[in-house]
Amino acid sequence: MRTGTIVSGFSFDAFVSYANQDREFAVQLVSWLRLSGFQVWLDEEQLVPGARFRVGLEQGLRESCHMISVLTPTYCSRPWTQRELDLFDLTADHAHRRFLAIQLGNFDLGLLDQVILVHQRILWANKEFDAAAYWKLYCGMTDQRPGPREEWSTKGQGLIDMDLPIPNHGANAQKLTSPKLELITDLDPTSGTLPQLIRKCLEGPDWKQDLQQLRVKISEYQSDPEVIEGGLLQNMWARGYSEYAGVVALALLPRLYNTYSAWPFLDLSCVQVAQWFLLASNIEGRQSSEIWFSWAVSQQSWSLLNTAAEMAPYPILIGHFRTLAENVLTCSTFSEAEETYDYGVMITPWNHFHLCWMAMRLNDHKAAMMHACALCSITTSGDVRTGRFLNRLTTWEIFAPLRTNPQLRRVLVDARATLGICALDRIDTIRSRLTVIWEFARSAINTG
Repeated sequence: MRTGTIVSGFSFDAFVSYANQDREFAVQLVSWLRLSGFQVWLDEEQLVPGARFRVGLEQGLRESCHMISVLTPTYCSRPWTQRELDLFDLTADHAHRRFLAIQLGNFDLGLLDQVILVHQRILWANKEFDAAAYWKLYCGMTDQRPGPREEWSTKGQGLIDMDLPIPNHGANAQKLTSPKLELITDLDPTSGTLPQLIRKCLEGPDWKQDLQQLRVKISEYQSDPEVIEGGLLQNMWARGYSEYAGVVALALLPRLYNTYSAWPFLDLSCVQVAQWFLLASNIEGRQSSEIWFSWAVSQQSWSLLNTAAEMAPYPILIGHFRTLAENVLTCSTFSEAEETYDYGVMITPWNHFHLCWMAMRLNDHKAAMMHACALCSITTSGDVRTGRFLNRLTTWEIFAPLRTNPQLRRVLVDARATLGICALDRIDTIRSRLTVIWEFARSAINTG
């Protein structure tokens, strides 16, 4: 079972680099890694057909914590190999990143690049599964010492045993920084007290009483803001459980006004509630957030995009959003706007989402459909952070023309089922209940 510390800030645990002649082994290696709970970037899965290869490749390297190279004579003789090695940034800012080289068989070491020579290689006997070598690869990715040699094969074989539970410790898993988080990281409504109470608020007839019980339960975490904001709100919202995060935000009133409170309602198009939270956070002085840009897009208030871009929290995002605003306001075609899109600022789910709404704004429904379907496919390949974007595809008015397409509906249903988030036919009911809870909570503030 995986025990290593997960490095935050990456979409994938590893980027697999290989020569086309070794593709069969690379694909099999990826399947072994996924059996061990890792999220893996593989070019044929992540690159959109017809997109610029170099841009996608650079983004994949940037999004991946580690780089795994399948070393063969062919691989070591190709010029693009050096380019991938150069692009993979092993800097002090990313001290946890590792270059992991699997040497497949024996060949002339003189062919190896200096970057490969200065890192310890993993010797892999042939293209069959090598349990001992796999254990060493696993240790490299999880920052462990391999231990006694006689145990390597047994441990390596155990990592891909299908009868073992697959640990959910991939790059997208929530890092447990507090023991209390163990109560809420499993978002199955039947798994613990908090999810059960949240579900009762959404579905039960005695939701006012359930809301009060939820408030009491949440009060146990008052001394640990990270649990409230990181676990209860951000984690639920980011993974697509927006209705859960929304109930928590309402249960926390009047103590919490921040953008994590507004995001769930914006994603579900509970417009009045989202606007109320945004106004409250603005009064509290919490103006620096990209949520204002998303608000303008959701309301199709294109004249506000430039102003909203200035409120992003980081200079690089301000510049990126300025460019998006300029493109949708001045370009006549989506192709023209996409040509200057900087894929390197954000990572894959964000990019597909932004390109999708830009295509809709510029009346290129075909391109919008491609990016919407690509976003859904990322979900089914294991990226749990697409949940928030699935909710926007499902509810935002700008995407309404796309939702009439049976193909998008099918992939949306599949993607939502993969994440275990609410079904399409329940969203209207959930939005109504959230609005009712908000009206009740707001009136309690006014009278309390």
